[in-house]
Amino acid sequence: MALRLRKKKDERSTSELQSVLQTSELPTFPIVVIRTLEALRDPDSSAADVAAALSVDPGLTVELLKLVNSAGYSPSRPVTSVDQAVAVAGFGAIESMVLSVGVGRVMPRGEIEGMDHSRFWQAAGRRATTARAFAVELHPATISLSFTAGLLQDMAVPFLAANRPDYAPLLQAWNDEGEDLHALEQSAFGWNHATLGEALCIEWGLPESLAEAIGGHHDRDQARSPVAVQLASPLREIEMASVTEAIVARATEEFGLEADRVVAIIEQAEADAVEVANLFL
Repeated sequence: MALRLRKKKDERSTSELQSVLQTSELPTFPIVVIRTLEALRDPDSSAADVAAALSVDPGLTVELLKLVNSAGYSPSRPVTSVDQAVAVAGFGAIESMVLSVGVGRVMPRGEIEGMDHSRFWQAAGRRATTARAFAVELHPATISLSFTAGLLQDMAVPFLAANRPDYAPLLQAWNDEGEDLHALEQSAFGWNHATLGEALCIEWGLPESLAEAIGGHHDRDQARSPVAVQLASPLREIEMASVTEAIVARATEEFGLEADRVVAIIEQAEADAVEVANLFL
């Protein structure tokens, strides 16, 4: 699926985002990623042009090839070059993977109160692989977008945890007590991580479809977020049987999937997610 870029918000919107995150400066999106995305979106670009854009940062090329070869994409044979990756996965899928790696690079690292980076990326990997599997079943045109949005739907959470001391208690209630983070945020602050994730996408000039998929991952509006993303979105950092049951119920009742098939999708995605998550740790 081709991803359409959107323009950045104006300075007022940037200031509002900084105010919520309580930071005077937002991280800059990696320039090599931006240049690679430009090459991927240029209709006259070849695989060689994409490889040339990536060549400025060999580490990014390595990260991309690891993601292409991961269980999340499961190529039939190992992919060893950018040219081969484009041929096997296509420009749209490569664009999604480059975006994923780029966002992963700008997320806060180090010790952050309330944050467990390993647990965060394990959950992100589960959502990504589960969303991709549901997209294969329900809407193949959204496979790449569903994987990326599933992976990045909670991208605002580390930024909030790193910059707002008053956010840690919400994370504790979410992770340790099983509360609904979206509801906790709305009650405490009047905003939630989904809308902030969408705002970050817009701030960095990322694709409109990705921004909307992230912003709408808790909604049931399929015009904004693919159904595969919505189905996978309840998966969290702690495993809860009630969450799996809710996913199975919605997938069977609203989309006609067999319950056994849904359980198999979730279990396989769980296994695939380990490899995907490790790429971002």
